[in-house]
Amino acid sequence: MARCGMQNVVCRAQAKVPVVAIYDPELKIACDMNINNTLALRNTRLVRTYMQLDERARQLTFAIKHWAANRALNEAAYLVVCNTLTSYTWTLMVINYLQTRRVAPILPSLQEWPHEPVPRINGLDVSFADDVDKYDTLQTFSLQNQESVGALLFGFFHHYAYEFNYHRDVASVRLGTIITRHEKGFSNDNMICIEEPFTISRNLGNTADVGSHRGIHQELQRAHLMLAEGEPISSVFAKYEASKEVPSKPESLR
Repeated sequence: MARCGMQNVVCRAQAKVPVVAIYDPELKIACDMNINNTLALRNTRLVRTYMQLDERARQLTFAIKHWAANRALNEAAYLVVCNTLTSYTWTLMVINYLQTRRVAPILPSLQEWPHEPVPRINGLDVSFADDVDKYDTLQTFSLQNQESVGALLFGFFHHYAYEFNYHRDVASVRLGTIITRHEKGFSNDNMICIEEPFTISRNLGNTADVGSHRGIHQELQRAHLMLAEGEPISSVFAKYEASKEVPSKPESLR
């Protein structure tokens, strides 16, 4: 991968699912790669199908992943494991945010939508409505929401900076809503709770420890404040440089 121009190529053989983390400097995209993992293929197909439902979902996901990589909030963008969140986790956070828009949801739950069953993988139900062309109502689901990508970006930062209750809430793409830790049985030791859509007992947010969670929350608040004050998007997305950052105390975590 390095010989092909990829940067920050790291093999994480001890991860729950062994992956190779890479960063593409040309596309400015960080991602994790694995092979011979049929469950991961279903994860990828699930995300791809969500991205097909509304162009804004793809654009917002790209923007958030780019922001997370630049602000040192995405493990795949760096040479070492830094206890932040993966690209996949950030993607699910975007999807769940779009599922729970108060104005009108942009994305449904593909797993709750009527669909044909598929063979289980490792005993897990991995079925969902994966043929967009087959369901006319899926193609028109988002039409009631006319928010721009810019408005959605601002709303994403506000949602996870001030609305999402980290002591109580669990983002569930599977159900297309927010549920409680009590319902899931997730430990209070986990600072961020993002349910894995197929392996539903797994919390993807458990990669973030207390310190990194505070940093993530502070960065979400920073981005929201800068946009609210009319700062250029280039400043919001500016690459994190510890020596140039002005320390600030984040508002208390909810």
